[in-house]
Amino acid sequence: MTHTNYPRKISGFTIIELLVVLAIISILMAIFIFRYQDYTQIVLVNRQANEIALTLREAQFFATGVKELQPGTDEFVGWYSVHFHASEYFLRALEEASYTPSSYINLSIYSISGTMDQFHYELAGDTVPEEKSGTTVFFRKGKLAPVIRTDAGEEAYRLELVVYSPNGLVERRICVEQTGRMFISKESSCLNQ
Repeated sequence: MTHTNYPRKISGFTIIELLVVLAIISILMAIFIFRYQDYTQIVLVNRQANEIALTLREAQFFATGVKELQPGTDEFVGWYSVHFHASEYFLRALEEASYTPSSYINLSIYSISGTMDQFHYELAGDTVPEEKSGTTVFFRKGKLAPVIRTDAGEEAYRLELVVYSPNGLVERRICVEQTGRMFISKESSCLNQ
């Protein structure tokens, strides 16, 4: 019995199969890169909003829990505050009944990555806010409720800080009320919460 040697069939990818696989990989990579940019913007804004909210809580904690500014002394009885500008905000200590800039002690200075808008609601029932450029949230020694004051000296019932991503597509709102309630919102207004 004789055996005939048939040529063995070589298996592998054809050029068309290879092109289809490359096209699928290219489409998946394009989708991933596009979504990754959105994801980084969301992370950036969430981090910024959380930092601002934690700084406000820190000022509130200092006001309710810190006895003195320097250990072993009874020098400090006053206010702790967070002052907001368009591109930065300051955690400050402030002597009692004094609002002059020379009496501030800056405890920390933070930069804002994107942009930030500040909206004031004068009274509890207000639904139309006023936009302001500079705001300070004061916490008095022993009190949880803040005093919200503009640079012009106007007081407000509610402050709404809006933090934007650099591309402007993602925003978070940090809401501070005169009652002491503070929260972060994804809604278009703090009033929706």
